[in-house]
Amino acid sequence: MAVTSLFRKKVFDKVGGFNEGLFYAEDWDFWIRIASAGFRFKYLPEPFFLYRKMNDGVSLSQQNYNKREEIKSFIKSQFDPHKEITIEEVNLYVLNNFRDNKKHICKLLIILFFPWLFKVLKKKGIYKNDIVVD
Repeated sequence: MAVTSLFRKKVFDKVGGFNEGLFYAEDWDFWIRIASAGFRFKYLPEPFFLYRKMNDGVSLSQQNYNKREEIKSFIKSQFDPHKEITIEEVNLYVLNNFRDNKKHICKLLIILFFPWLFKVLKKKGIYKNDIVVD
């Protein structure tokens, strides 16, 4: 699920909405125009809703849920909650704690040693993002 953002209609109207002439990055252009117009942004770190992700009509397994909870707990315990956590720190954690999961290790190695290949695979939809555990 994509990150959700909320904004007032008057902000949308003032900056002219999304540029439909762009083939990609319409949202990036939109946010730049909002910032340039002097509007303020607010990041809300806590979730405001929960959702169930479906893969092929089947809920994610309990095992995947447990891994995610373990990672969240680790991150909360190891990092200052007000500090931005980098992809590198998360990937290092995965490398050190999930050595048995070949899929995640393969993705991490491609990101670290073949970033150009990762960009190609990401464009083709093989990888959705640059987070190793997704």
